[in-house]
Amino acid sequence: MYSFTGEFCHERRFAIRWARGVWFVVWVTTAFLIYEVIRAGVVCVWVWFIRKREGRIRLPLDEDNAVGLT
Repeated sequence: MYSFTGEFCHERRFAIRWARGVWFVVWVTTAFLIYEVIRAGVVCVWVWFIRKREGRIRLPLDEDNAVGLT
């Protein structure tokens, strides 16, 4: 609050709320881990779908379709 004498009525205290910082880090880490688990699941399902649909992916190793490893 402000007083009419030109100063604040209450002392200014700088308080660091460590619990909020810790919970923020916990939530960010949890969100990152959930994102990575979902992403890995999507990749696994996609690989399963591709293998089921087209079979194993094979590199062309004959001379007409060389990969360029010479």
